[in-house]
Amino acid sequence: MARDSLHRFVAAARSALAHGLYYSGVLGLWCRVSLRRRAVVLTYHRVLPDDAAARTWSHPGIVVTRHTFDTHVRTLKRFFRVLSLDEFLAGLERADGFAGPSCLITFDDGWRDTYSEAWPVLRQHAASAVVFLPVDFIGADRMFWQEELSALLHQAWLRRSEAPLRAACERSCAAHQLASIFDAAPDDVRLLIRTRVNALKSRPLTTPRQLIADLRAALGTAGGALPVDGFMTWDEVRRMHADGVAFGGHGTTHRLLTTLPPIEVADEAQRSRETIGRELGAVPASFSYPNGDWNAGVAEAVAGAGYAVSFSTERGVVDRHDHRLSLKRVNMHEDVTRRPPLFLARLMGLI
Repeated sequence: MARDSLHRFVAAARSALAHGLYYSGVLGLWCRVSLRRRAVVLTYHRVLPDDAAARTWSHPGIVVTRHTFDTHVRTLKRFFRVLSLDEFLAGLERADGFAGPSCLITFDDGWRDTYSEAWPVLRQHAASAVVFLPVDFIGADRMFWQEELSALLHQAWLRRSEAPLRAACERSCAAHQLASIFDAAPDDVRLLIRTRVNALKSRPLTTPRQLIADLRAALGTAGGALPVDGFMTWDEVRRMHADGVAFGGHGTTHRLLTTLPPIEVADEAQRSRETIGRELGAVPASFSYPNGDWNAGVAEAVAGAGYAVSFSTERGVVDRHDHRLSLKRVNMHEDVTRRPPLFLARLMGLI
């Protein structure tokens, strides 16, 4: 209880500071001064309407609502030059850096809502963006393992009164500290599933894959993916590209590149670039490391595949002196960015 109270106090204090700086004009001035000749790169993943945000199995730390995203783009247009990828790349090469406070909007993963929810907002405000694609998932009827495993676990929980099925699922889940979800209360089960599944990210990929296979076998046709957590088709990618949206590589299988042998890292980088080039008729210049994980060997493979720049998830701003294969970004999510003062304060590193 004391920890919750402290968390609420800190959040309230940050909010009060952000609002005070914003409405006094200090925050806007700070942007202009501190970002002189530099740019901030925003990372988005999911942009969802309220009903879909309540149904997704993606972690809340990668979700904003469509209303919040619209607020973000409006705020960016007011305080920044919203750059296209070509303009961003040119700014990196200019002797005097970026012309005034500048930003680049990026999206990781190629979720279907990037097309259905984010793109209409970008078009409305004439704003550019870059979307990084894990090419094996585009146009495929599949999900990332985190969302699929979460959906299957929830299906199993919904059918927990079926004794044989519950017993089979509990046996599969017990070795991974997941069996307790079957006793979870309705108000707690979604958070518990997300927490336990997120903990599996540090395990070898064979662990969740085997668990998914076991749950599919136990659930039969009742198990399955939620449509809200699917990906774009190549036709949708081409429509966005024709409208000026840039696309970049994000590997092929969305595996963490730092966990793979060098030959597979090189294949992930090269094949992603070749696939996007074949589908769009233009090879991509930019890459985003899945989960932000990279090292010198991974960066070398990405450069060897022909990418000019690559983005991490390390937080910070960009200037022309930065290493081109480890550019920093600022991740966006709903909790601390839904109002313009909080959004701008996060961009400036205050919260």
